[in-house]
Amino acid sequence: MSSATKPFNKSRCRQVFKLNTCRMKEVITLKERNDVRHCDVPLLHPTTSAEDLYAFPQSPNITYSSGFIGCLKGEFEDNNLFTLWSDAARHLKTDEFVSEMNSVLDTLKEKTLLNRKNMRSYCRSHSSAMMSGKEEQYGFRVDTDQYSYLFRLRVGAHDREIKTNLGTIPIEDYRELVASQRGFDSYADMRRQGYRLPSERNEDLSDVYCYCYRKDMLDAHMRQAERGISFLDEHYEERFRLPDGGRMRVTYANDDRQDFVCRYVDDYHFEMGTGSDTCCHINQFAEKMAQCGCLVEPLDKMPEQKKEEQIVFSCDGKNYFAEIEIWGQMERCPIRCVNGVRRFDRLNQQVKREVVYSFTTSDGVVHQLSPENTNRYKEFVEQTVKSQAVLEQAMQTHEPSEEVKAKAL
Repeated sequence: MSSATKPFNKSRCRQVFKLNTCRMKEVITLKERNDVRHCDVPLLHPTTSAEDLYAFPQSPNITYSSGFIGCLKGEFEDNNLFTLWSDAARHLKTDEFVSEMNSVLDTLKEKTLLNRKNMRSYCRSHSSAMMSGKEEQYGFRVDTDQYSYLFRLRVGAHDREIKTNLGTIPIEDYRELVASQRGFDSYADMRRQGYRLPSERNEDLSDVYCYCYRKDMLDAHMRQAERGISFLDEHYEERFRLPDGGRMRVTYANDDRQDFVCRYVDDYHFEMGTGSDTCCHINQFAEKMAQCGCLVEPLDKMPEQKKEEQIVFSCDGKNYFAEIEIWGQMERCPIRCVNGVRRFDRLNQQVKREVVYSFTTSDGVVHQLSPENTNRYKEFVEQTVKSQAVLEQAMQTHEPSEEVKAKAL
């Protein structure tokens, strides 16, 4: 059918998200439903610089520890949002999560994500949400009781023009023109049937990215990541710490330099750069750099650490406890002493084993005592042992034995 006989279809239809729980990277169908359950969704609030790191695809290691469920991509066309879902951890994508995500997205589509114009207006009215180093990209977070949704909204993805034999025209007008020439009602109709412009087939032009997480796992991982990534020297002594997502520079023996972005995995592992084999153990990395004669320098500094929360130590006669306030409530957690990483002291040619003191709170987070608190804990144990020894000595009877009494008589 020619373009002259087939007019544009400019109808606007309100559509609701419905997630399919089938294959990885399945297209999410949009169907009219009258029984959609709405939930009271908190307002979008701008993400912090630390949260911005989790509004992008994650590696398998970080996916596992942060509770990353999957990502939803969406692109506006003719006021319709075409979406694509990608699984990250399928075992976390429960029916409860699917139902809640439907409600969250449907609530946001009523105004903020109704169309591209509304999304642009909302983003530009919240300039504090603009991501650092990301042009025209804004980060927002929505929290519910069990899940966290990190949105990355791209405002300038479609703000460009195309040069044609008719002159320079906006990309959206060019799409409609091409769709009409190929016999489609509109570019949205062309997209529904699986066609795209040749120049856009391998280009990601999504307007909306929604990265979904288990809230408790994400918050726990981010609290641990605040400690930063430890870089050691050849004697396994800490040289510096790098913030999660920070950059470090490696200067090789031939004076070549290479910069890497590093991500926190846990206290003893980090990822550098991109690729399938980027996870490093801090000890092995220190050994490799020393063997190759490489110099490692930080390009980003750790943020100023908040004053560490004062931990009160106590003892019930046998066990030792750390008393700390968690979510407004005092908790009494047993302190564990673990033989940590074995280190080979090259200077003294002997193997040393670091002792690590830690405790686990009710939210499942393992807290490792800082060097300052470790010294305080050792002093407390020493004083407690001395006090118990003095008390036992004082409790001992000083009455002479019967044998001594007999000799005295």
